[in-house]
This record gives sequence, structure tokens and C-alpha cells, in this order.
Amino acid sequence: MFIKALIIFSFLIILAFIPIPLRISLEVKNKKVHIKLFNKSINLHKEKKQSLPKGIKSNKIKYFNLLNRYKSSNFKSNIFIDTYIEYGCNDASLTAISYGTLNSFFYILYPLLQNIFKIKHYNFKIVPNFNKNILHLKTKCIIYINMAQVISILFMYRKSIKEVKAKE
Repeated sequence: MFIKALIIFSFLIILAFIPIPLRISLEVKNKKVHIKLFNKSINLHKEKKQSLPKGIKSNKIKYFNLLNRYKSSNFKSNIFIDTYIEYGCNDASLTAISYGTLNSFFYILYPLLQNIFKIKHYNFKIVPNFNKNILHLKTKCIIYINMAQVISILFMYRKSIKEVKAKE
């Protein structure tokens, strides 16, 4: 009996550290948005009820505390990002200016993502099209997360909730 329990426990410990890939894909083409999670399409056109939660301020503080704890943690998920953007305006000067703006945006985005994830692969390609009005965005993202990280995040979340309740 003890041997079986030990084998099951060791199997669960090993399983907790095996990374599970979370695949997210986003594509915007011809004013249509397609999002896939684990290669299953997500419908964005469902109507949502508009209601404001009662504890908006405490929720913001709670998530801000959780984010600060997670940023200082060494237990971050690995991420791989590939982005391809083909865009164009009818005006060549506007296309050129927006090309510089998009490039600077992706270089600003990199350190923000670095606070949350360990970036293993970060590739983006921007292709300006000066002749026609087009927007084609394609992003593929793989986040490797394991059960130990999920448990760690849940403990951080619980601790931040206790801190917010103690302040109130």
C-alpha cells in the first residue's frame, strides 16, 4: 500500500513539472477577427451583458498586487511569439509614418512581456503596402505553463486577496 502511494505521489510530482503548451492564434483579415485557442475557434460576436462589478477599486488593487508579486517571482512561464503584419493606406506618407510607429510599439511591448514571461522566441515582421488599403495581422503565441506554476500563482493570488482585505 505504501509503495503504491509513493509511486502515485512521485508520478504526480513529475507531472507537475512537465510543461503544457497553451497555443493562441489571432488573425485579423478583411475586418474579420479569428481567435483560436488550442486550435479551437472562439466566437467573439456573442452579446455580453454590461454590468459593473461593485468592488472595482479593490479588484484593481488586488490584481496590481498579484502582478507585482508575479513580476518579482523567478517562476515564470516560457513564451514563443511570431507576429506578421501586412498593412497599407492609400497615402504613402501615412503608411511610412505608421510603419515607424508600429516598429516602436513592438519594441516597447517586449520589456512589458519580459516582466510577465521568459521570452524564448520573439519574432515580428511588418510589411508595408504603399499601394492599397489593407490590414492583415497574424500572431501565433505558445505559452508553456506547468501545474507547479499554476499552483504558485494561486498562492500568490490568495496572499494578495488577504492583503487587500486586511487594508479594508
